[in-house]
Amino acid sequence: MTDPGLCDPQADIAAGRLTGSGINPDLEEQVTCDPEIALCVLKEPPEALR
Repeated sequence: MTDPGLCDPQADIAAGRLTGSGINPDLEEQVTCDPEIALCVLKEPPEALR
């Protein structure tokens, strides 16, 4: 099971994450953690790529 908090761009000291994911905070709502590949991925392609 992957931790969806790993895709969070903000650090969370209480959860043991001393740094954020490095993902642009402007994309935070558009990113999800894919449990099959254990990576942060976009939920859908950006508008510019449609």
